[in-house]
Amino acid sequence: MVYINRGVFWENKGDHDKALADYNKAIQLCSNYAVAYYNRGIVWGNKGDHDKAFADYNKAIQLNPNYADAYNNRGVTWGKKGNQDKSIADYNKAIQLNPNFAMAYCNRGITYLLHGNKKLGCRDAQKACELKNCKTLEAAKNKGYCR
Repeated sequence: MVYINRGVFWENKGDHDKALADYNKAIQLCSNYAVAYYNRGIVWGNKGDHDKAFADYNKAIQLNPNYADAYNNRGVTWGKKGNQDKSIADYNKAIQLNPNFAMAYCNRGITYLLHGNKKLGCRDAQKACELKNCKTLEAAKNKGYCR
């Protein structure tokens, strides 16, 4: 859909308001399009409005219960709100839906590390690295969390 593509363009340019306008138009035209809600959730998150981001990620998941990216981003949002348990649960679901989802392993690993669980955090960072995303593992090694 043209509004989604243009919304992505505006978001990549850092123009959140124009991106929101395009995602709103896409939703107006096709209210059951999960990607539009997901993308709008990203914008709300980037603007710091976590409640609106939650609402959009929830709607995206309602429309597409197998939307691993939506679970991952909702997990990030839970983490920003300080709810580790719900954050981990969403990452678990994202990984269940897509076992090769490196970013979900990174995010879950970071959550574990930030809350003192080095064993699980390093395990996830290692798994992400096996999936070709080694940034979390490298950072954890530099901080002395992982070997």
